[in-house]
Amino acid sequence: MLALLGALLLQTASGLIANDDIAFNGPLYPLVTSALSGQASALHREFFWLISGLVGLHLGAVLFYTLGRGTSLIRPMLTGCVVVDDSAVPAATGGGWLALIIAIAGAALVVWLASGGMLTAAPVHSVPSW
Repeated sequence: MLALLGALLLQTASGLIANDDIAFNGPLYPLVTSALSGQASALHREFFWLISGLVGLHLGAVLFYTLGRGTSLIRPMLTGCVVVDDSAVPAATGGGWLALIIAIAGAALVVWLASGGMLTAAPVHSVPSW
């Protein structure tokens, strides 16, 4: 799971500075050199296969636990809660509205930064009208 999350993080980061040499540039492309963008683009293309393999391994592990061990992981993955038969285990606490507000604010900041929020606008060149 950690490898899958790490690969997705690298896929996202490389996509922010990638380009396809035709029509698309990532939103942070102006901040890096053309060579670094080219390397990030190659990494971005190749990571598709790594992520596909890791997703397959993840699904295989879920099937193994569900069919082989009789422990369903699907409901805990969707809800974040697992049913435990041991009464000595205390229920999870924490979070709440403050945690939700902080998480939403953090996500909004990341989206703003990733969309080029700190980049300065490109200079506008006027074309002479003769």
